[in-house]
Amino acid sequence: ERLKEFFKAYFKDRKIFVVSNREPYIHKKIKNEVGWVVPPSGMVTALEPIMEACGGMWLAHGSGDADKQTVDAQDKIEVPPDEPKYILKRIWLTEKELKGYYIGFSNEALWPLCHMAHTRPIFRKQDWVAYRKINGKFAQSLLEEIKDVQRPIILVQDYHLALLPQMIKKARPDAEIGLFWHIPWPNTEMFSICPWRKEILEGMLGADIIGFHTQQFCNNFLETVGKEIESLTDLEKFGVTHDSHTSYIKPFPVSVAFTSNSNKAEFSDAPILEKFKIKTKFLGIGVDRLDYTKGILERFKG
Repeated sequence: ERLKEFFKAYFKDRKIFVVSNREPYIHKKIKNEVGWVVPPSGMVTALEPIMEACGGMWLAHGSGDADKQTVDAQDKIEVPPDEPKYILKRIWLTEKELKGYYIGFSNEALWPLCHMAHTRPIFRKQDWVAYRKINGKFAQSLLEEIKDVQRPIILVQDYHLALLPQMIKKARPDAEIGLFWHIPWPNTEMFSICPWRKEILEGMLGADIIGFHTQQFCNNFLETVGKEIESLTDLEKFGVTHDSHTSYIKPFPVSVAFTSNSNKAEFSDAPILEKFKIKTKFLGIGVDRLDYTKGILERFKG
């Protein structure tokens, strides 16, 4: 409620648009019925409450096998399904497009590159072409939605859509664009191995505000821009001016979503501990994707 009042006070009747690869609600076929799930995503956990409070539209890739059955003729659906607060517009991608844009460039190139993981990034020309094409597809869909909207607020999410801010800014200079990068930003030497680094940086600099989790990532980004792009950097305000447009680089740490559930289920862990011969006062449980950046092997060793 506080966020809703804050938004009304500062932004009046301006419309907000979130753009991301992952959607906040996925419709799936469960036996003979259509059901829905919230995907396991830190990005969704962070952004969904904002959209519920402020309303607006969320544009994302429709990945569920029943997603097409549940949208209207404009590929839109009101969500949350049980109590609608905003509109979800789904964008459809083919298997070939997903392979190049998502599996290829996003996950096999940018993901290991930005995490500075001991897994070599793979840069393929065809993946880059697909990535650029799909960013254009998202841009076209968004521009259709904002064609009659004055000074829209656009929140672009993550490394899947690095080229989108510049595409939107060129077509709609009046749009206020924020880009949040949900993963680390590496040092300039690391990022310099990417063959399309200049295009990525110029795409990101179409945003008015570029957010990272920590100040160190902001510092790394500024140094990278200073090395790769002809621009003017203001270290006092943490701004970068490129092509007569200024982007401000800021840290916005995303907090942990704690759930306050007082109705704890009665459960004894004694049989499990006895089975594995564990004698301990404290027990920690981790729930993670099977991904080399999650430190799972290291935690087992620990």
